[in-house]
Amino acid sequence: MVLFHALIAVVLQLNAQSSRSFAMEIAEWREQRMHELKAPNGWINLAGLYWIEPGENKFGSDSSNDFVCNLPGMPAFAGTFILTNGNLTWKSEAKAKVMVHNRRSVFDTLKLSGSAPYPKLFSLGSFRWNLIQREEKLGIRLRDLNHPALKTIKAIDYYNIDSSWKIPAKLITGNQDSVMITNMIGQTHAQKSPGRLVFSIGGTTYTLDALESGHDELFLIFGDLTNGGETYASGRYLYVAKPNSNGETFVDFNKAINPPCVFTPFATCPIPPRQNRMPIAVNAGEKMYKEHE
Repeated sequence: MVLFHALIAVVLQLNAQSSRSFAMEIAEWREQRMHELKAPNGWINLAGLYWIEPGENKFGSDSSNDFVCNLPGMPAFAGTFILTNGNLTWKSEAKAKVMVHNRRSVFDTLKLSGSAPYPKLFSLGSFRWNLIQREEKLGIRLRDLNHPALKTIKAIDYYNIDSSWKIPAKLITGNQDSVMITNMIGQTHAQKSPGRLVFSIGGTTYTLDALESGHDELFLIFGDLTNGGETYASGRYLYVAKPNSNGETFVDFNKAINPPCVFTPFATCPIPPRQNRMPIAVNAGEKMYKEHE
């Protein structure tokens, strides 16, 4: 009997240590999440998103520009994007000290290749901007490294850490190689998919179509019954480790995150496809960011 009680004590101690370890892992992940949001390539410093039209697209703080950015430090006229017959060029204003890849630039031809524009980075003082392409639309994404929101952003609300929301999953392949995804600006296009993740919650089986996301991760865009209440109305995102050779991985909803559109109006977030809207409440991960309720 003494040995039995000793074994029970050991098991309870191991479980407590495991719970503390898991809580520390999620706490560290949350800290890193905020760091990434506020990083130079994060979402908090976005200051503008402008869609280029054929012809001249003038850029600066003056109200006569096609692209108006009236933040401190932006000159009245910074330069002009010129789109002609599918060819895009940039022409700096003479008084504006615009840099392209850390060199002074007056006139630049911007090469476009398929669906991805040549990734030139423009800079002027604290401002950075680059080209993005969304199907047929070509745009400029503007950042301000001194954006006031970097100092005023509050902590994100989370559900309580709960290891039961870290769920074993299996990737089922072969049924599809792409998923149709719609974004917040109304575009729908096919994105590469490695298959469907299958897992169980409370004895019920659920599936989520996964998208490719680099070498080590899969990307999930999902909805659930908390959307529009405690969480963002248009769903949340989740990155999971790529499965092992047996197709096994974990779906940890403690790491469910808000889409960028929660933090900035200058994002083009994809929304969950119909088959990824779960008929249950996923009470884990990030809640709706209070600044944007």
